[in-house]
Amino acid sequence: MTPPTYPALRRAAAVIPQWRLDRFTRLLVALSLLAAGVVLLRASFHGIGLNSDAMNFIGLARNILDGHGIVEVLVNDSGERNPYVLWAPLYAFALTAFSFGVFDPYDVAAPLNAAILGITVFAVGDYLRRRLKSQFVLWATVLAVAMSLPLIWMASFAMAGALFVMLTALALIQTDKFLEEGRTSALIWAAVFSALAWQARYVGLAAPVAIGLLLLFQRNTALLDRARCVGVYSLIVALPMAVWVTRTYLYIGRPVGNQREVDYPIGQVFGDIAIAFAEGWERILLIPLVDRVPGGVWAGIIVVLALLLAGVFAVSLRRSGRRAEWQWRPIAVFGGFIMAYMAVIVVGVAAGYSWHGVVGRYFVPVW
Repeated sequence: MTPPTYPALRRAAAVIPQWRLDRFTRLLVALSLLAAGVVLLRASFHGIGLNSDAMNFIGLARNILDGHGIVEVLVNDSGERNPYVLWAPLYAFALTAFSFGVFDPYDVAAPLNAAILGITVFAVGDYLRRRLKSQFVLWATVLAVAMSLPLIWMASFAMAGALFVMLTALALIQTDKFLEEGRTSALIWAAVFSALAWQARYVGLAAPVAIGLLLLFQRNTALLDRARCVGVYSLIVALPMAVWVTRTYLYIGRPVGNQREVDYPIGQVFGDIAIAFAEGWERILLIPLVDRVPGGVWAGIIVVLALLLAGVFAVSLRRSGRRAEWQWRPIAVFGGFIMAYMAVIVVGVAAGYSWHGVVGRYFVPVW
């Protein structure tokens, strides 16, 4: 006997979405969870990493939850708390929000950073899936991001570094999407993520600078349309920082709270940048590289490597022919951000906005 076919049920099943994930997505989710798990595992042994910056983020979150407002942990001579102006506030706000008024911000930091790192790995992997044709290069790059020791190290501290990396990556991905497809929604999301990255760390100014230039010099786009894109992007990016800077100025009489008069020669800045890069390679290779080697030597090594990479890239573009247009856009987006980021750090340190000089954690976004 022929069993009933129930054609109505078959038609209904045909229009029900199939939510099964493809093989790449499943593996990418597994890598994202693995990266997040490493952060949680590190925190389970010794707790989330703390330093003076971390204590200020946690302290601000606690003050907000206790009803004191946006003020620092320390109490001044008059018995009042100073206004919180030294650090960009977004990470402390995130600790406050995800405490849900129940948990202590210190206890929230580890799972929050783990989730941030997992989202970063997934977002970058999903983006590279659409951009890289070679499966070997794709998986090598995704694994390098998921198991990046500098990123895991940064996410293991209760600081804004991991949040900044995630927001910047999302802003650059949306920028590339806009330049490829021209969707207004992608431009708005790029602006939103850029604004949030700037609120996570002041050096996040690099994202609006780089993306603004990319929008201004779009190919095959009328000048009026380019100006309109830059205007919309700039307005969304600048509004939150304008509010924060105005608040800071009303409290302390200057727009940013961490500028000090320091004598930091520009030559020393570049030397310290080279050493900071070498420290990043130490974390990746687990080999001591910095001891007893002057910063000038490392600067020379980095220049030589940069020239070699530029030469290899130029040769690959010449051979690629029709693929040159496809290769240039992602490199312009991410390479342009790195150049702007480096420029902002050099100017900021030399101008006294970082009185500690150049430290290795500044360059985790580059790694």
